[in-house]
Amino acid sequence: MMAKKVLIVDDELYAREALEDELLGLGGVTIIGQCNNAIDALKAINHTRPDVVFLDIQMPRVTGLELLAMLDPETMPKVVFVTAYDEFAVQAFEDNAFDYLLKPIETARLKKSLDKLSRELNRQEDYQAITPALELLPCAGH
Repeated sequence: MMAKKVLIVDDELYAREALEDELLGLGGVTIIGQCNNAIDALKAINHTRPDVVFLDIQMPRVTGLELLAMLDPETMPKVVFVTAYDEFAVQAFEDNAFDYLLKPIETARLKKSLDKLSRELNRQEDYQAITPALELLPCAGH
């Protein structure tokens, strides 16, 4: 399987760089960008189509949860929330979050999230490979 394309979204530069270092250290990912706010992230998601977005919740103006609500559920990437606050977890999962990591991120926990992500993305690829494209819709006669 190809490396997962990752976008990191956090308003704190240090947090973005620390997460990028951790992800690159674990391997299997390509960092395709970093954004420091949700508006830039929305543009980047629509333009680069990442497999996964590591998304901070507490950001100025538009929060990570608000950004998640703006994404099309059919085409949205897997979203892993990265936050210092655990009180948003229930809402995050109700809004289709894939995973929820607490800052400071533990390497073992991040690895577990990436492993889970790999299994999920492989399952999607397998499903697409065995599902033939439907060219004509069968219709019942009149």
